Amino acid sequence: MVSLGVDDISNTIIVSAPESLLENISELIEQLDRAARPTNSVQVVKLDSKINSTELQKRLQKIFTKPPQKPQQQKPQQPQQPQQQPQEQPEEQIFLP
Repeated sequence: MVSLGVDDISNTIIVSAPESLLENISELIEQLDRAARPTNSVQVVKLDSKINSTELQKRLQKIFTKPPQKPQQQKPQQPQQPQQQPQEQPEEQIFLP
């Protein structure tokens, strides 16, 4: 059985799984981390003289600007139900930042 937890504050995934699966899970997480890294490349595009650069800039800003976030309404807290104990204890746990 595999169990995953996420700690948003420390940007950490907590994995509980049999030792035989931990290496594969660790490699998968590292691949996802590498794929999510931002690229620092710049590409220069020469504009045709018929293109209005000011209008293009406005449209690009509109595309790449995130809309303002709406404040989230808090839901009333519900009592937590006791969690079921796992039937089988995992062999090892790893913490990946």
